[in-house]
Amino acid sequence: MKLDNPLYGIYTNTDRTEGRGSPKLICYAVSEDVANDIAGSTEFYKRYGVMGCNTCNIKLVDPPPVYESITDYYVNASLLETEAIRRRALAKLSAIERAALDLGD
Repeated sequence: MKLDNPLYGIYTNTDRTEGRGSPKLICYAVSEDVANDIAGSTEFYKRYGVMGCNTCNIKLVDPPPVYESITDYYVNASLLETEAIRRRALAKLSAIERAALDLGD
């Protein structure tokens, strides 16, 4: 099952003192306004904030897949892998090769 609405991920940093670590996803929000409210709240900052930053980072993320059965998982995983292979193959083509295959820009 694919979620219809975009999600906004709220991230902190694994190094909360200097912010030199990697991003760490804390939660998702259903809109940018909600994400800003959460990330900008004092309580959230006290728990997850990085020293010297007013708010945590907010990024628009692709909704994660939600599976209803193990069969659904394996069918979708196979389709996703096939699509990933296709994207990688197409990325290697030059503009001339893409035009020759009538793939557009």
